[in-house]
Amino acid sequence: MKNKRPKNRSSNVHRYYLSLVVSIYLFSFSNLALAQAWLSNRYAQNCAACHAPGRFNKPLSERRCTLACQGCHVSPNGGGMRSSYGKWTQERWLRTFFVDGLLTHKKTPAKFEEQSYFNSQLALQARKRHSITVAPLDNRPMLITTPDLSIIESKYDRNHEYFDHIEVDERTYKSFIPTGDPYHFEKMFYLSGGADFRYFVLQRINDTPITTQKFRAFPMSADLYLRFRPIPSYLSLVTEARFLNGPSNSQLEKFFTNESRIRSAYVLSDNLPYNSYVMAGLYRPLFGYYTPDHTTLAQTISGLGIRSLFLAASVGASPNVPFINFHLIQPTAGGANIHGFATNLGGRFVTLGASFMFSFWRTNTTTGPTELIKMMYSATGGLQLGPTTLNVDLLHVSQEYTPGFSNGGDVFTLDTQTRFWRENYFLFSGSQSNIARSLLQGKGLEWMFGLKSYLISGLDLELLYINKKDEVSGTESTSNDIQFQIHLFY
Repeated sequence: MKNKRPKNRSSNVHRYYLSLVVSIYLFSFSNLALAQAWLSNRYAQNCAACHAPGRFNKPLSERRCTLACQGCHVSPNGGGMRSSYGKWTQERWLRTFFVDGLLTHKKTPAKFEEQSYFNSQLALQARKRHSITVAPLDNRPMLITTPDLSIIESKYDRNHEYFDHIEVDERTYKSFIPTGDPYHFEKMFYLSGGADFRYFVLQRINDTPITTQKFRAFPMSADLYLRFRPIPSYLSLVTEARFLNGPSNSQLEKFFTNESRIRSAYVLSDNLPYNSYVMAGLYRPLFGYYTPDHTTLAQTISGLGIRSLFLAASVGASPNVPFINFHLIQPTAGGANIHGFATNLGGRFVTLGASFMFSFWRTNTTTGPTELIKMMYSATGGLQLGPTTLNVDLLHVSQEYTPGFSNGGDVFTLDTQTRFWRENYFLFSGSQSNIARSLLQGKGLEWMFGLKSYLISGLDLELLYINKKDEVSGTESTSNDIQFQIHLFY
């Protein structure tokens, strides 16, 4: 359908590129951007969290709506660059305060009943789930927005959607998608980008054995993303650069020269029937429940850290609720001779924001005549219970160090976020393992609590108290830290 509002389109183009310039600026002055899976649980019932409210449906083979990782991120593995849908969520929902004039701030979509394309008689028929005939709109509607941050989210609940089960033809479907919806941005731009930056302040309260450095303030990591879409609807070429730093280096200028590397570089063909995709290149395949903190007990024992990079080819699909993917892992040129596979099967639901995922990983590392096997599996589940988002994960790891002899154990993780005002959360998580972080005989226990605030769009602040207890071959160690984190992202 032709766009009869060229001035609005031009304005949107200018605003988009201005936002990109600002994101690069934020990147240059200042972690790792792993997927925060709990946000899918949190916003599962809110259609307007991803796009304009009140869409019609499509036949199953043509649907692209999903709560899997690709709902917000370009990569189906999660983390890294955000798509236009992920940026929509950030700009309109992940904020406590609205700052008029800030390029990354957009007004929240008004309720469906207040949109210009809402038709009460048509909606009543749709709500009764009658077979209805809908004529396409002559002009693409404008999106009605509101700066009000105190709106009741239940008004956006998918259980109250009118058109949820009504399927229409392609022309009618497109005509009801208003100007400014991410559906258009995903197809409009050949080039897009994004960035992440994390700065840490750490204060060691006490530990055993005693260390000398108690206070540390340093930039920890930054990622810069670039996506080129030679065929906007179906093909993406993505590269993601990464800058890493340690607690001993607090100088900002040295941060960018301390360690630079490729986070990922891949080709992706998506938007295929049943929301399927194929991709290949350098990246970390999806496995288990990821958190942004690579120092947690589960992340450490899994061995999948911020430097994990594999040459892989993947295929998968996420037709609405379920998702499945398979990853073939091969050795990288000049790197370790690792080959194997990983696979994931799961589902994410609107009801209760529920989710589950089963993951399996098996790789062989060959050094000369020696071949060592690493095998992992994970079971993850999550729910949205009132203001609390809860996820649990059971991870098993088995690693050979000599052929036929392996070390292994289990890690149980509980992760919760409780919203108490706007986008401010009380955090609590705990993990326990029957093996040491190094996979030697021992055990581990850690718990943390604190606060997270999405203060404005593109900025979140986090304050945590962290307690860790580890036992390795009969020797115990403990640490207690206060950690403050500044996270800039776009």
